[in-house]
Amino acid sequence: MLMSTIAAFALLQTAEPPAKEQPEAYEPVAYSSPQMGEARTRVTLPSGEMASANDPQKVRRSRYIDRGQLGAEAAGEKTELRGLRIEARTGWDMITLGATGDDDRADGLIHGISAGYDYPFGQAFLGVFASVDGSTAEDSGVVTGAPDPLSGTIVQTTFQTDVSHAIELGVRAGWWVREGWNVFADGAWTKLTVNVDSETVAITPFLDPISGQTTLIESEPLLASSTETATGWRIGAGTEAHLTDRLYTTAKYRFTFYDEDEAGADTEQFEILTGVGLRF
Repeated sequence: MLMSTIAAFALLQTAEPPAKEQPEAYEPVAYSSPQMGEARTRVTLPSGEMASANDPQKVRRSRYIDRGQLGAEAAGEKTELRGLRIEARTGWDMITLGATGDDDRADGLIHGISAGYDYPFGQAFLGVFASVDGSTAEDSGVVTGAPDPLSGTIVQTTFQTDVSHAIELGVRAGWWVREGWNVFADGAWTKLTVNVDSETVAITPFLDPISGQTTLIESEPLLASSTETATGWRIGAGTEAHLTDRLYTTAKYRFTFYDEDEAGADTEQFEILTGVGLRF
């Protein structure tokens, strides 16, 4: 009896203890943050909650994450986006055409593309860009000169002004308010091209000595076409909201002041733009 008890006790001592349950491995999911262009990694916790692999308060890497699977991202290294972007936009365009001498207003739709490069500095960023925009804004009117003191002839010019396009080269600075959403301000040098068509006639009054009636006689119209340009400076402000890591929407207001023309008149441009863009 004593020998059987000793043998049973020895058998219990040599038996292997039951294996402890190992925690379930959770497969990491990599994603990119458009805010800073960071490459991060998220994992699913036992509760089903998604958490960043770099958050020590939510994730114990030694228990739930295989460092070999996460690699450099688990070590907290950041991979920035290259900063290249291109966007298409449209909006409302209003120009006061100082070249006509009376600041006539031209309204229309604007449409164009822009390309640039942004470089991040923490939550801020600096960038450069170039744009070209066409416009449907147009204006027409009539300019009548003073009558000749001797003949009474009046020179009258009918004009049609069409805004062709504008190019700009500029810089911008912005701030990421939160992930996926930024605000920015920019400044640029710009060149505006306008097409002007005109028709000029001389109107001379003729007094019929018999009937005593005055008849206006018009000369053959003189047709002319010209392309005029103006350079100036532009300021603007806007915001961008990311729909995905690469795709974003944008809204912007900008004001342009062009240099005075030969007559000393000013040309100003006011625009409200909205568009979509893609980051590379």
